[in-house]
Amino acid sequence: MARINRLIDAVAQHGDLKFIRNGKEYTAVQAGDFLRGKLKWRIEKVATMQDFIAEVGTRSTTTGEAYLVRLGDGRTLPSAEFLGQELRRIEKKR
Repeated sequence: MARINRLIDAVAQHGDLKFIRNGKEYTAVQAGDFLRGKLKWRIEKVATMQDFIAEVGTRSTTTGEAYLVRLGDGRTLPSAEFLGQELRRIEKKR
């Protein structure tokens, strides 16, 4: 769970990131808060980092719509791709 919390913290610290959920943009801090809340709600489905990304960070459980991340440079990525990249980045630093 510590790795998941580090990943969520890293997401929340991306000042220029926009998290797009069900067509609405949210700040990085709001994204972190959302991911923490959804993790609590889906905790029984999360045993690994891959579970977290798939069950919490990939798509809306309500609409099935994929989450997106818009980076400061304007690129938009599926959140699963962004979370994987971010995980590699923060683990490389350790």
